[in-house]
Amino acid sequence: MRKSTLILTIFAVAALCLLMANFQSSVLAQRGAPPAPNDDCVNCIDIGAAPVHRSRFDTTWATTPNPGDPCISCCFFGVGQNDKSIWYCATPPAGAVVRVNTFGSDYDTVVAIWKRTGDTCPTGTFVSNPPNSTCTNDPGVTELNCNDDAANTLQSQVSAVADGSKLFIEVAECTGTAPGFGGNASVTISHSGR
Repeated sequence: MRKSTLILTIFAVAALCLLMANFQSSVLAQRGAPPAPNDDCVNCIDIGAAPVHRSRFDTTWATTPNPGDPCISCCFFGVGQNDKSIWYCATPPAGAVVRVNTFGSDYDTVVAIWKRTGDTCPTGTFVSNPPNSTCTNDPGVTELNCNDDAANTLQSQVSAVADGSKLFIEVAECTGTAPGFGGNASVTISHSGR
């Protein structure tokens, strides 16, 4: 009887090891696309002088929120750094109207247009201390406009008038401070009125 029990125990352990190995390989096989190349502000995609720029990215595995991302003011969940941000930048001439939308994205987006003294990436600091958490943008950072949920959708549409300085466009998942799932981002950026 003991011998049978021992054999069953060994068989059960071997089956568990096989099951765990199979689970690990299937989890690794499920990994999505790598982070978008413009996942951090310092790697923003410069749209240059093109009057219209369109792009699509899978943000599912984007690594942000970056602890230094600025604090978006318009997310339904409150001021925060949000999640899964991707970045664009441009230096349109003064008076040009910059328009951004995320129509066609398959997740809840929020868009902000930023500028900063010295034309460097906008930054902020989030301090988690529920229920009194705070998010503060660093000196020289200005949020020109922000939008969450345009036209009765979960996508965003925003515009701002350029003053000749470098603009930074942040597209993020509206999550407040919670991690999000990301998805396929569809971004259209245009500038006109030069």
